[in-house]
Amino acid sequence: YDREQYFWHGLERESEIPDLMEYIAKETDYPIEVVSSILEDFKTRENQSYILIIDGVENIIPQCTRYRVLNKAEQLRELGYTVRVINNSLVQLQDVQFASHIIIYRAPFNDMLKEICRAAHTKNRPVYFDIDDLVFDTKFTDELVFTQGLSKREKKGYDTSVLAYKKMLSLCDYAITSTSKLKEELEQYKNKVILNRNVLSKELVKRSLQVKKNSNDNNVKIGYFSGSITHNENFDLISQALLHLLQKYPQVELHIVGYLDIPKPFQKFKKQIVSHEYVDWRKLPNLISQVDINLAPLVTTTFNEAKSEIKWIEAAAVKVVTVASNIGAFEEMIQDGVTGVLADDNEWESKLERLILDQDLREQIAENAFEFVMNHCTTANRINDFLKEELV
Repeated sequence: YDREQYFWHGLERESEIPDLMEYIAKETDYPIEVVSSILEDFKTRENQSYILIIDGVENIIPQCTRYRVLNKAEQLRELGYTVRVINNSLVQLQDVQFASHIIIYRAPFNDMLKEICRAAHTKNRPVYFDIDDLVFDTKFTDELVFTQGLSKREKKGYDTSVLAYKKMLSLCDYAITSTSKLKEELEQYKNKVILNRNVLSKELVKRSLQVKKNSNDNNVKIGYFSGSITHNENFDLISQALLHLLQKYPQVELHIVGYLDIPKPFQKFKKQIVSHEYVDWRKLPNLISQVDINLAPLVTTTFNEAKSEIKWIEAAAVKVVTVASNIGAFEEMIQDGVTGVLADDNEWESKLERLILDQDLREQIAENAFEFVMNHCTTANRINDFLKEELV
């Protein structure tokens, strides 16, 4: 039995497998031929190298797994790499035996990952920690209204998970992240940080191109798509502007999608408010396409400045104009008045009002955004800014 195989099974002496085989043959009724066949197949199979991506989220937050694991795998395959994806709860040391590079996405520290890092470093294999939120240090998460509302017990549990990310980050050689602000902050922890922006997968592009917009009425539909309960504070940022616009323009409809506690003052306009449940991502393009204006407000905090431009990308793919807070990735990626609309905190009402009243402007900006995203923000074309140069 190949000495190298012992290393990747975490075995310390060469006699363990042979002794086990002898025990099975002499002391049990289990067919030794079956075990021998498995071992022979394992020894003789093709040892093709691959990039291994370990998913720490495991689709519990579906958009995270899609954008940071599955889309990354798709990008790497476009570059000609062989890629394997495995959930953190299932990964074993032998899964990295033929991995040329290991990418650990948003996984907290555990003994198996520690052993994987140790083995990879022994064999000079680089290990990367991919993270797409400032959840690796409590100095960032303490900013969140969500964490400030937790009980002491809940906060302790939350902080424990944050520190587990930080410990895992410390074991890895490099970091990969999704925005310039995140890259800037991560550079305080790692000497090398790779910027790999979120992009659309081939399937999401296909589904976006297939949607048919429904324009059977003269109402102007404004959509707020909330991906998590932490978004309440961001909606509060624009609530007064929305209340004024609902009052001033009866033809305006506010569509709320996903997780959001709608403030009581909006009950007055319940005939103009349409609520939708959180939908599977495959249905999202069709739902976004039914609105005329997409909202992407963010309260100005370091945590929010690190968030990505996903909301703008997904809306642009179905030719819907986005109004976004003038911070972070939105400020960096959106050309104000050309591929989207950027709003400072005191500008939301005026900028939304202009779009409500000018259909041609909405459509022109949406068309510009669509062209930009399809040319620069998909797995098929965004291939020059990360692993091609960094991993070879």
